[in-house]
Amino acid sequence: ERFGIAGRAYVAELDLALMAELARPLGRVKELSRTPAVSRDLALVLNENQPLLPVLRAIEAAGGEALEEVRLFDVFRGKQVGEGKKSAAFSITLRGTDRTLEEAEIGAVMQDIVGRLGREFNAQIRS
Repeated sequence: ERFGIAGRAYVAELDLALMAELARPLGRVKELSRTPAVSRDLALVLNENQPLLPVLRAIEAAGGEALEEVRLFDVFRGKQVGEGKKSAAFSITLRGTDRTLEEAEIGAVMQDIVGRLGREFNAQIRS
């Protein structure tokens, strides 16, 4: 009231030296891209006992420089995929660093990913 503040006011004392001592580096920061991203979903049929982290890592490796992000968003089990099988769906984000990717480039990256997953995990694209 003495300072004429209409709403609630709060006071805090900060120890800046302690805050600087406890601060942790952010790690690597990358520049925001000026090119648009492209998303593709990939649903695979895999053996039920296949762990999904190695599959995700293989997608990362096969995606090369164009791959910006990959994430698992669905796992399905049922008679539609067959006994002893599961379906895993991944969202794949691709982006060119210096230009917009063309459809042929996107197709080539996706073909590389699918080919590697087929060879390494006997994965089939779910239809």
